[in-house]
Amino acid sequence: MDMNGKWKLVSADNIPEICDVLGTSAENKEKAIKLMGPGNNVTQDINIDGDSVSIVYTIGDKTININTKMGEPVDMPFFDGRMLKCVFSVDGEKLIENQTGAFEAVNIRFRQGSQLVMKMTSKNVTTTRVYDKV
Repeated sequence: MDMNGKWKLVSADNIPEICDVLGTSAENKEKAIKLMGPGNNVTQDINIDGDSVSIVYTIGDKTININTKMGEPVDMPFFDGRMLKCVFSVDGEKLIENQTGAFEAVNIRFRQGSQLVMKMTSKNVTTTRVYDKV
């Protein structure tokens, strides 16, 4: 699984729809729609080494750091401050992130050609975000 490196968001779909099912407040929904645009320098810096997972998200002026081991729950703030428990696992060439707490969702990251694709699904709604390597 070759996901290590820094990735910059180039496209995102269904942001308003996923915000609705995640219970995002109206104020934060508007903020999310603006933040998740490809012009806002949204990045993920991923480092997977054995069973260690490190991801540094930069979303607008916020940075979220995750350092954990596969299968071990880790606390993570969502961009709007709500807290989640995340558990990472690998399924073939996919990195799976199960989120519980303020809401339940699954993030699936995988390579598609030279890009990183991240699909977030909650209550049968999916947003797909595509990243280019920086």
